[in-house]
Formats: sequence, structure tokens, C-alpha cells
Amino acid sequence: MTNQRVGISRRSVLAGLGTIGIASAGAGLGTTAFFNDTEAVDASLEAGRVDLLLDYRATYVPHSRGDFATRQRDLLPDSDLDGDNIDDAYVIAQMPDFRLDGRPASDDQWGATLRLLPCANEQFDLVDGDETTMFALDDVKPKDSGRISMSLHLCGNPAYLWLQAVETEDADGVVDDPNPIVEPEDAVDGSYDGSDGTPDGDLDDYLWVRAYADLNCNGEQDGDDVTIFEGSLDAFLTAAASGLAIPRPGAEETGGNCYDADSVMCVAVDWYLPCFDYQNDAMGFAELPSTVGGTLAGELDAKGLPHGGFDDANIVQTDVTAFGITYAAVQCRHNADNFNPFAQASQPSQPV
Repeated sequence: MTNQRVGISRRSVLAGLGTIGIASAGAGLGTTAFFNDTEAVDASLEAGRVDLLLDYRATYVPHSRGDFATRQRDLLPDSDLDGDNIDDAYVIAQMPDFRLDGRPASDDQWGATLRLLPCANEQFDLVDGDETTMFALDDVKPKDSGRISMSLHLCGNPAYLWLQAVETEDADGVVDDPNPIVEPEDAVDGSYDGSDGTPDGDLDDYLWVRAYADLNCNGEQDGDDVTIFEGSLDAFLTAAASGLAIPRPGAEETGGNCYDADSVMCVAVDWYLPCFDYQNDAMGFAELPSTVGGTLAGELDAKGLPHGGFDDANIVQTDVTAFGITYAAVQCRHNADNFNPFAQASQPSQPV
């Protein structure tokens, strides 16, 4: 048997160790692959929302019902205003067409139902961006009155609210027009020359309006409701053409006019056509207040228009006037000065 001795030199040992070292290094890299850690984060951005939805109701109280009651039967419940056991207030337009048992709801029921609507509602259609004609009355007489109640549904973010009211064309494309001058109208200035002495229609000068923030949305001014403007329709349209801020009732206690997100507030506009300076109902030209003239009579005096005589109200016969109201919501955040969204682009916007 031959004995075989395996000889090993120092050099060969080093070479072997080097081989082992390389193998160990490879084993080390393989072990690291089983121990790992991963960190990740996600981000999402979504634009905010400031959106207005609108519901409205227009009612009409003719002083002399005549045949109006036979033509229009949408009477408000419990609206016997003069105690003659006959309902006086007629619904001439409303959106949505909210009814109870087929009849219009009362003002209180309207407010209690619609002011609680969320911004997205499948039961009722609300005005959302589209211009709409509320109503047209073609036979207004002295001592007639009416009211437009509008609920503003503010969706998304807290916002300031503004309104703009401007003169518009009527359904026939007529703007503030005297229409054909009839004899009683012609006689007002004593000239009998086919003119009433004024270049345009006068109905907007003699028609009294009051616009106010309606805190409880009951369609009438009471309690803490805040007057936005009162006076002639002409003066209202002049003042509101460049925008009027809608004051928030109780703003002094809450710190400003910023309305809460996803809330409802209401604006109402009452109108009335007087015929004498002093009336038993205290609704004469000299008794109705005006933001710009002290009284409606004061406004008429400033324009040189008659109002004290028995026949002076004839000056509005056949006259036509029409107007539109636009609302705007402006986010409160980053807008502490409440800048007017209706200010002309060429003019500096004024804070309120």
C-alpha cells in the first residue's frame, strides 16, 4: 500500500483561504437579501367647493281681487289678510313646486322644509346655475303688493354672500317703458300732449321695495331680520347694480358676515304700489321709508315727480318695468376683507 501524503505549502494555504474568503463574501450577500425594509406614503389633493343652489317663491296680494281669484287658485293657506274670510295671497311662482295635499304649503311650512335641504337632494329640483324667469304680472294696480322669498343653499365652504339686482327686459323685450300713453296718464302733467312729462316709464320710481335677510326663512320681516335696502325699485336697482353684501343676522356677535358651510339663509323682497301720501294702512308715499331719500315721497320730490294729488298715481298706467337678481358666494378663507365679486373688472374691488 502506497502511502500518499498530501503536501501543502503556505502559498497553497493562502490560496485556499482566499477561496474560502470569496465564498464567505458570496454567502454574506445572499443573507442580506432576506432582510429588507420598505417605507411608502401616498398623497391626494381635491379642490374645494363653493356652490350656491336657490329655491324661490313669489306671492301676490291684489288690492281688488276682481277676476284674479277665478284665474289663479293657488292661494296660500290661512292668508286672510283683511279679515273677510277670503284668502288674499296667491302663489304666482315657486321652485321647487312644493305642495301639501295638492295645495301650496304655507310660508312657515315652506321655510321649515326647504331650509333643511342638503345641498344634494333628489326630491326637489333647485335652481343651479341656470337663469330662470320667476313671474310676470301684467295688471298691477295701486295698493297691490307682493313678496319674493328666496332660499340660498350654500354648499362646500364658509362664504360671504352678495346680491346684484339690475334692470332687464320684460317678456316682450321692453325696458322701463311708458308704453302707449293713455289719457289719464297724459293728464298728470296737465299738458295733454301725448306725454306724461317723463322720458321713460315711471312704475319703478313709484313702486316701493324692501329687501332683507330673512333669519328664520318665514317669508316676512321680523325679529332679528336685517334690512338690506328699502325705497323705490329704481333706487334699489341703482344701489344693487354694483353689488350689495348680504348682512348676516347677529354678525356683531359672531364676528362677521361669513355664512357657515352647508347652511341655508334666506332673502326676501317685498314690493308695494302706493297711491296717496298718507293711507290708513300707513303705506303712503310719505310714510314708506327710503334708504336714499328718507321716504318714498322724498325720492319722488328729488326727481320732480308728483305724488300728493288724487290723480298723480295715474302716471304709472301701462308702464312696464322688469329686473333680475343674481347671487354670488365668495369663500371666506383668504378673503378677510370680503371683496365685492360684482365690482367692475376695470375698477378696484372694494371691501365691505
